[in-house]
Amino acid sequence: MGLLAAASARMARLPRRGDGPPRIMQDARKDDFDPTHLLDGWRPSEPARPVAPPELDLSALHAEPRQRPPEPRLDAERLARLKKRGFEMDDIEDVELPEIVMPIVETTPALDTAGLDQALSAAAGIAQQQGRGAAEPRIDLPLSARAETSADPRLLRQWRPGAWVGVRRRLIGASTELVSTPQGPLVETRPPQWLLAVWPPQGLEMPLLSRWPERAMLLPAQQSVAAAQLLLQQAVPATAPLWIGELDADWALLAELVLLHDASLQPFQIEALRALTESDRLQRFERLNNAYQPAPAGGALRRPPA
Repeated sequence: MGLLAAASARMARLPRRGDGPPRIMQDARKDDFDPTHLLDGWRPSEPARPVAPPELDLSALHAEPRQRPPEPRLDAERLARLKKRGFEMDDIEDVELPEIVMPIVETTPALDTAGLDQALSAAAGIAQQQGRGAAEPRIDLPLSARAETSADPRLLRQWRPGAWVGVRRRLIGASTELVSTPQGPLVETRPPQWLLAVWPPQGLEMPLLSRWPERAMLLPAQQSVAAAQLLLQQAVPATAPLWIGELDADWALLAELVLLHDASLQPFQIEALRALTESDRLQRFERLNNAYQPAPAGGALRRPPA
């Protein structure tokens, strides 16, 4: 009885025909979030009105090109003056520079001093014949020749008894070097370096020079005459004359003397003196091999005939 009563109750709750939609569907129609009702009441909007394209005026593209204003031109007188100066261009600006007149510099030709002594002697003889005394004529020399010829009168052109004998050789020429200083890098300019030596006057008892000089030194000078002047001032007595001869000195020995005894040498001077010592020794060794003929048994060496 109990089971039948429960089944009858369930059957009574089932929907019947004519009772309308089920309660679930009724509840769904009242749902505000039902997606099936999103488009309820929608109507398509009216089509947008067509926008008229902008009117472009292209007539200016087919118009005649504008004429450029005439370029400025120089007048005929200025053009002629510029053409005379060598200008041939047509687009020269209207700017005229003042004409610069360069001063005329008279150049003095180089003077050949080879026969200067002979010319002075001849002029002195002519002056003596004309009764104006035996005074040497005065000749104005160019500055370049004057720098080489005007020196201390104690510097002799030819050897004479009682004169000191000196030799000179330019070790290295003028040079520059970038050195570092506390104030920053500095370009140091160096004059030519001269290796010099001097011997006392030679007497009749010893007419040849000794191998060992009285003094040897390395001095800076721009010209050979300036180097001889320094040697005269520093190594020769105050009243003694000096003759600089082109002698075959032992340059390796002179370089070694300066290297050993001059404490003020700079690195570039030391390098140049060592290079001279080595090259002079090589030349001397070559001379030993080639400058003399082999001697016969018991004979003396001699140079080959020229």
